Amino acid sequence: MDSGKQYFFHRATRAVTWVRPTTPAATNQQPVSNKKDDDYDHNSMEFQDALYKVAREQATRQTNGGQNTDAVTHEIAGKLRRRFVKRAVDQQTQSENVRREVESRREAQRQQQMVAQRQADERQMMIERGRQAANQERREVDEYQEYVQRQQGVKHEVRLGGRTEGEFERERQEQMAREEYVRNMELELY
Repeated sequence: MDSGKQYFFHRATRAVTWVRPTTPAATNQQPVSNKKDDDYDHNSMEFQDALYKVAREQATRQTNGGQNTDAVTHEIAGKLRRRFVKRAVDQQTQSENVRREVESRREAQRQQQMVAQRQADERQMMIERGRQAANQERREVDEYQEYVQRQQGVKHEVRLGGRTEGEFERERQEQMAREEYVRNMELELY
């Protein structure tokens, strides 16, 4: 009892042993339950029966089947009950602490994801604003270039006498051809 060794309670046969049972495949027995302490109802009749049976075995060993076996059994059963209740409370506290820690980690991850999403949204908005500004600047540059081209076209038309550059060039070529014809004519006459 004071060794703190684990004992095993078989759910189907209600057998209680201090030695770990062999696996069912090796002995063709029903499976041994490996439940944790917090999986048992410490107030159930089955658990109380198992507790009393283990306490009775221990008391019989300690007293060698003597007269005060019942008193020792009662004492051992009380100690075992307190130990299991304490262990169950400790495990419940530990599982609540783990649950709280997991929840706090999840909340921290959720906060980090929200911050990361907000930063990504802000970056996307800045990129979109940059694109809009670049598009606006491109439109302004295109408009300015069109204006410059129009102004250059107006200057050409004024300089060329209201004619386009192609018309002016064609007329100049025609004039040069006439002059060449006239020169050739003059040479023939002389």
